[in-house]
Amino acid sequence: MAYLILHLAKIKANKDEFESVFAQSGLNANLMEPFGEAILPHLEQIRANLISEVEKNHHRFRNLDWRLSLVTACRAKQRITHPKFTLQLGLEQVQSDNQKLENPEAQ
Repeated sequence: MAYLILHLAKIKANKDEFESVFAQSGLNANLMEPFGEAILPHLEQIRANLISEVEKNHHRFRNLDWRLSLVTACRAKQRITHPKFTLQLGLEQVQSDNQKLENPEAQ
């Protein structure tokens, strides 16, 4: 049923298309009317939700590199030690399954 709902949202089904797809699904014909009443009014909202989920880009923590160094000799007149701290945060972009299918080299 979930596949049927997604397919109906994908093709922007009207009532005639819904009846045709439902008949081909092999589901019990008695379910056609209640299923249609529950799904058809909400297809645009389902479609909008699917599009927004596909377009999302997620970033995930990958690694953290840090280094602490101390400069003890310098040519400056003050002759003060100078600590230096370096921090590098690595992130990776999480791709949706659709993006991976469109770009197989990214895997």
